[in-house]
Amino acid sequence: MANNRKANKEGLVIFLSMLILSMILIIRLLSLYISEGVINTNYRDPEIQSEYFRGSIYDRNGNILAMDRTSYVIKINSERVSEVSRLSSIIAPYTSMSALTLENAIRLGGKLELTSSIMLSEQEDFKQMLQRERLDHLVSLEEKRERIYPLSEHGRIVIGREGEKSEFAAEGVYDEILDPPFTLTEALSTGKDITLSLSQRMEYIADHIVSSYVTESDEDYLMLSLLDYSTGEIYALSVSSGKEEDIDFDAIETALSGRPYTILKTEREKNIPTPEDTKKENNGRHVNIHYRSGFALVASSSDKEMMDSSLREFEAMLSL
Repeated sequence: MANNRKANKEGLVIFLSMLILSMILIIRLLSLYISEGVINTNYRDPEIQSEYFRGSIYDRNGNILAMDRTSYVIKINSERVSEVSRLSSIIAPYTSMSALTLENAIRLGGKLELTSSIMLSEQEDFKQMLQRERLDHLVSLEEKRERIYPLSEHGRIVIGREGEKSEFAAEGVYDEILDPPFTLTEALSTGKDITLSLSQRMEYIADHIVSSYVTESDEDYLMLSLLDYSTGEIYALSVSSGKEEDIDFDAIETALSGRPYTILKTEREKNIPTPEDTKKENNGRHVNIHYRSGFALVASSSDKEMMDSSLREFEAMLSL
């Protein structure tokens, strides 16, 4: 009887020992897997250098309103350059500077950073050229990723800017769509493109007229907008202050008879009778809405004469 108890006790000890050893082995394996990145969410294949591009923004006719661009900056350590004229003549063609201008800049000393004309497909050739000319210890090429807006400030109130919070402008409202997804295995990750209802040509016209009536130093207010009253699409929107909070949303909603507006191009079709022209005053702003050819032309201003005059000019220029 005692022998059976002793055997059972020894068996239990052996079982517990094996269980503990198994657990230690499992923990060690998990630790190894994590340290090697097998199950680590931060794991990245060292052979893959991922590039991230934010989605592009287009106007309704396919013109680019915002896009990511890779450019290259040429850096020169001027203090170490001995053959200034030779280096300048070699590097200048890759910049917007003449050889003489570049030479003078190098002679001033310090570290130069020059915007280059080098394209993505040319960067390796440029680096090899630096090695052949034995300039790679003086000159380096660095990649620069930037978000560009071909229209400059035109349409900014609708397009927005990357990183800016907005409840109206595309860069803020559709940030999650435009933003590239994080990848652990792909060499390239791009966000989705979007197409706005904005018309580049019509936005130019609206901006031109608004700026001709009101300058930044003026206290007067003027907003011009062109809407498709059937779909709610905004084709153009210009506000003298350039601020989102100064958009006369009440005037836009009135022009659309309370239906929602959109800054995205839409394929929706609606057969809505043409409303009657409207004039009204609200919160110190005069509003004039004129309907023609499926569109609503909207003017909102602190000055009644300015409102009427700018709307007439807007309609005349759109008809050209």
